[in-house]
Amino acid sequence: MSHSIHTNPTRPAGKPTLTKPLIVSKAAPAARGPIPEQQRHVMIAEAAYYMAERRGFESGRELEDWLQAESQIETAIAGGNLPKG
Repeated sequence: MSHSIHTNPTRPAGKPTLTKPLIVSKAAPAARGPIPEQQRHVMIAEAAYYMAERRGFESGRELEDWLQAESQIETAIAGGNLPKG
């Protein structure tokens, strides 16, 4: 999974804009094997970013976003809803 991350000059520094949304499939978990830790980390970071974006990047909720994203990604992985690669 390779998503390009670009900085938008109209956004504050450090707020990347993802150019490609996360796409999931209904493939069986065994068909793909384990997700590499780096890919899992990127998936969680993207999900947390979108959560923060939806509420206007309100500060102070970064850990909450990360933990919620981590839970969602783990559930998706366990259920076989893996990203297309």
